[in-house]
Amino acid sequence: MIREFNPGDYNNEAIIRASKYGHLTVMEKLLKDSRVDPSAQNNSAIIQTIESEIPYHEVSEAQKLEVIEILLQDPRVDPSVNNNQAIIKASRAGIQILLIDYYKIRELIQVLIIMRLLEARVDTENWQ
Repeated sequence: MIREFNPGDYNNEAIIRASKYGHLTVMEKLLKDSRVDPSAQNNSAIIQTIESEIPYHEVSEAQKLEVIEILLQDPRVDPSVNNNQAIIKASRAGIQILLIDYYKIRELIQVLIIMRLLEARVDTENWQ
């Protein structure tokens, strides 16, 4: 008996890899399937795309940004999950598109203010 293919199998590894390697057409098809969770493994699709060190001849920065933009358009993706790790990693990598998620702008501003306050606090603690 042949088992039906489920693109969400293996903890949604298909969408994570398609995102990481910039396969936009594959991503868009996977995202249409309700069995696929683009936020699986604490936003691994976004985080691995940000952290990806795939050579430029395979995935350009523009492709990475497009991948992230497509993922953010999906209502199942929340970049603030897991203590804002996707947002933090994007800001460290200089990827600003993740920082302009229109649905989360108020929360993001609050998080950035708190991060700046914590950084300032750490800096002043080191002076003593």
